[in-house]
Amino acid sequence: MYSTHATRLPPRVNDVANTISMGDHTTRREKLCLTVSTVAEILSGQVEHVEKEAAHSMCGMFLRTLAFFVAVVSLAGKWIKDLLNGSHICRHGLPQLYYKKSPLLEYLLSNCMTLSQPYQPTFWARNGHVQTLMWKLLPHEQIEFQREYIEMKDKGIVALDWVNLPKHNKNTFARRPTLLIIPDIASECFDVAQICWEADQHGYRPVIFNRRGHGGVPLTTAKLQSFGDTADLREAIRYIKRTNKSSRLTALGISTGCALLLSYLGDFGSSADLAAAVCISPMYDYQELAQNSRQPYNWLKLQKYKYFLTKHCNVLSNSIDLDSAFASSSLADWEKFVYAYTCKIEDEEEYWDANNPLREVDEIAVPLLCINSKDDPVATSDQIPYDLFTTLPDVLLVTTEYGGHCGFYEGSNPNSWALQLSMDYIATVLKYSAIVANSIKFQNNKLLFR
Repeated sequence: MYSTHATRLPPRVNDVANTISMGDHTTRREKLCLTVSTVAEILSGQVEHVEKEAAHSMCGMFLRTLAFFVAVVSLAGKWIKDLLNGSHICRHGLPQLYYKKSPLLEYLLSNCMTLSQPYQPTFWARNGHVQTLMWKLLPHEQIEFQREYIEMKDKGIVALDWVNLPKHNKNTFARRPTLLIIPDIASECFDVAQICWEADQHGYRPVIFNRRGHGGVPLTTAKLQSFGDTADLREAIRYIKRTNKSSRLTALGISTGCALLLSYLGDFGSSADLAAAVCISPMYDYQELAQNSRQPYNWLKLQKYKYFLTKHCNVLSNSIDLDSAFASSSLADWEKFVYAYTCKIEDEEEYWDANNPLREVDEIAVPLLCINSKDDPVATSDQIPYDLFTTLPDVLLVTTEYGGHCGFYEGSNPNSWALQLSMDYIATVLKYSAIVANSIKFQNNKLLFR
């Protein structure tokens, strides 16, 4: 079992482990939920991985700049043609909704105002590639985080980054609904800082889930978390529920983080301990995406994965074939030589079946919103299982003509329409749940006094 108390570290470790600052990526006042044995491991050499090393490195800047120019140059002709033809005026509008009728969905359609509002993409960013790059390149709000490490049953470590805003009263802030954010597997906490800021502005208490080995979390076991392995997320959610009993818990996944969230919702059904869930630009068939490489996105992601592996070679050297991993030419090869090895699954088809985010989709019992763009260059529209959303209760698919992958920016000062919809959706679901709970309580009281 993981610890439920903060562990005080010696001064040398405390100098490194503090609250994460968005400006210099250092850390201050972290609450570490570790056993003494795990602390010893970190002191022996693992703690240096906590520092963020490559998010804004020269290599990262070069790759982002390269991706920007490749996308713009390759699609400039089509973009200009669309502008001249006026197609940008007539093709975008109200989002399309796919759902099965239910009392919750009827309430959402009447009370979630963003669902009835058109999505108007930023006038200079109607291209899906530009929207996708904006997600990575636009400046984010400067936010500080307080990191909390949690030890798993197998001695592995995950981390929760809690938004640290001194302006809030601690007592009232703790009673806010908690929004657990599951970022893209290649992202750091500052990549989702804008989501945290929006969540705070809408009255939520945001916290980021960091997988073992990712986001500066030390890797203490020779195991990584694949998309279908929900054990670590389960332990983290149960920990949050146990330590924040007065707060309702919701979740938001983005990009590949959606695969983990969908897997979790299917695996645990009605016992998922979540009041609502949202997926922005989910990938419903990651196997197809990994096997059909698209440039430059898959290539960029693969390079970031390989850089990630360089930080954990010592821990993983006896578990995976490092030479094959670094020689991977596609995401499918990477999954085979890294995640399948650490999961101890030798058969390729067995691995993909175990990591299919929709493998237990029929068991989902938490109200779920999925947001996809039809011009998404990463999770393409032909992967969207439209029929699924018209057969399952309390799940809603929203599609737009524009938005790219995790973009959905609108306005001259770009803001994410998808984030606005996500916050509005969660608030409406929580309100509906409270109405239903009060109605049941009222009916029960009437029966008692008869």
